[in-house]
Amino acid sequence: MSSKEFTKQYYEIRRQTDERLRQTVIHDDPLKGRFQWSMWSRLPDGYGHGIRYHDICRPNNGLVAFIRGFGWKNDSKSIIQGYYIRPDAITSADVIADLKQKIEVLVAGQVQHFRPETWITDRILAAGNC
Repeated sequence: MSSKEFTKQYYEIRRQTDERLRQTVIHDDPLKGRFQWSMWSRLPDGYGHGIRYHDICRPNNGLVAFIRGFGWKNDSKSIIQGYYIRPDAITSADVIADLKQKIEVLVAGQVQHFRPETWITDRILAAGNC
């Protein structure tokens, strides 16, 4: 595969990922600092590169949040796209709010909190999706 074909394929996959993310977002928080948080109506089929956050209290350690990409590591002014599930009886609004706050602190401090898998709270585990 030529580099031109590879680049074309890369951007097509990225476009498809962006479209899947847009289709599952039902609510956007106002832009707050560097973070733009959006709530999923349902988990997308794929979400690309970034950091996954799993709640061990959910069945199969279910995904509860996702930070898209790793650009924040190199660009302190970039907007960070974060996604989270709708709070429910297992993962309450308080758990989600606490998680979002901890993520923002870790990212602001340029803390690479995803390798190896890292506990963010006593029930939330972060893992890189590279």
